[in-house]
Amino acid sequence: MESKQLVEEFMLLANILVAECLFNFCKDKALLRAHGDIKDTRKGELDTFFKAVGLDAINLTDALSLSESISALEKQPDSRDKVTVVNRKFITNLKQATYVCVENLDPDDFSHYGLNFALYTHFTSPIRRYADLLVHRLLTICLKEKADTRDKIDGLDYSDHAEIISEKSFSSRKASKECQTLFHCFLLKEHGPKVFEVLIFDVDTNYLHVYLEEMNINLVVKLREDDRIDQATLFDESVQVACNFKTP
Repeated sequence: MESKQLVEEFMLLANILVAECLFNFCKDKALLRAHGDIKDTRKGELDTFFKAVGLDAINLTDALSLSESISALEKQPDSRDKVTVVNRKFITNLKQATYVCVENLDPDDFSHYGLNFALYTHFTSPIRRYADLLVHRLLTICLKEKADTRDKIDGLDYSDHAEIISEKSFSSRKASKECQTLFHCFLLKEHGPKVFEVLIFDVDTNYLHVYLEEMNINLVVKLREDDRIDQATLFDESVQVACNFKTP
């Protein structure tokens, strides 16, 4: 196991253990990182798509079954592109994770679907995330008060904080993507056009969704708006489209 992966595993474990501690002592006041499941309608569409491209073994029942089916696919020979298609297609359908206080929520509403954890929070990066600072404060109280924690924090309410930091988290991700796009524009301006090999992982009537592995980014080609494309013909609503490109 590489050192980076080892550190990531321990960070995940630390976040889980702290989340369990907060849940046990802070109870409804616990601040967690929640990630909802994909809606059933979207799962149905994903299932149809995977069957259409020959990925019948992908099981979308829950996060565990999905992880197990992807692991089984990875063991098959020449499966790299197939795994990439599954991961890219799945990621584009995931909801944005949020911060929540347990309050009266159902367990499904504060669990983390993407990581397949019943309880999860952000504890390990207080120097760059305000959510982690709030969690550190709660944990400090838990370690000091233990069984009396819930009574001591009765007047404490982080629900408004959870909503605000969720919005800030979303905004920061958006800003990061925009900075990445700007960087690529500067790169093209300085070095000129460059041809990359990409993997098409989704097709519909208006768009081609491609993955550029060299830069680890998803890109969208707008078939009806791209000046390079003379004509696009859709043969199958699920996956097949033909494009005639203009001669440079």
